[in-house]
Amino acid sequence: MASLSLYEDIREMIARHFGFLAAYGFGAFEERQIAYEYHFEASSLQVTIDIWFEFTYETPVWVKLNGYFVQLIDPSLPLFTDYIRQLEALYTSPGDVIRCSDLADGYLQGGYEVYDRYLCGIAELLQRHTTILAGDMSLLEVNAAIAAEEQEQRRIAEQRERGVFVCTFSMDDVAIYEQEASSLEELRTILQEIWRSGMEIIEVLDGNGQPIPFTMDA
Repeated sequence: MASLSLYEDIREMIARHFGFLAAYGFGAFEERQIAYEYHFEASSLQVTIDIWFEFTYETPVWVKLNGYFVQLIDPSLPLFTDYIRQLEALYTSPGDVIRCSDLADGYLQGGYEVYDRYLCGIAELLQRHTTILAGDMSLLEVNAAIAAEEQEQRRIAEQRERGVFVCTFSMDDVAIYEQEASSLEELRTILQEIWRSGMEIIEVLDGNGQPIPFTMDA
């Protein structure tokens, strides 16, 4: 039953649905808070499972295995799309302002059940993929590569639709940034305004997403 305490409720759900992990060599879940996130982590010799949420009703519960999102086990599984759709239905307000009381009401009206069904579904999914619990991450690695390629293709398609130039550059060999511009002249102007020592241009793509030669001199 919902208690209006996300921590207490999710903690209870995890204990109820993920007890099977002990049979695969996992220890007890350990808890830690990182800013607004609260994490429950359990580990075996090969795998770490991280389940976490933020202290606000409308945000999803996330699950990772050795750093991979659990969705990568089976990206087409309706469990994942249904979960997001149900959260949006509960917490999307018809007005411009969402009050804390509205979020609490949404949680009481079905949020607890949505979280519970989702975590139950995750537990069942893991029990169907015991090789992953044993440390074989190959399925997640392959699907992660596919997802990254699909995301890159979407980015290129969006860039082509907008017809903009995109410059990828680094600062101090640490941070990587992107800058968009409608023309090479505009791009040079923007880069000149932010240019500083240690900045390096990595690549410039034209409106079709193709790499092109580029210098700061017109």
